[in-house]
Amino acid sequence: MPAANIVESKPGYVYAKFTTKWMGFVDDVEFYLDEKSGVIQVRSASRLGYKDFGGQSDAR
Repeated sequence: MPAANIVESKPGYVYAKFTTKWMGFVDDVEFYLDEKSGVIQVRSASRLGYKDFGGQSDAR
């Protein structure tokens, strides 16, 4: 499991950084709660690297 750090948290919003154990890559993830529609929007972006070497399958 990658290291996770909550960078910012406020009602309806969370921004976290995940760092991979093997190569130290950092992924940014944001969660936004749209209360009106009852939907959680998710945005994920890698800062560096092109392959995750199966890392996404481990997260499921």
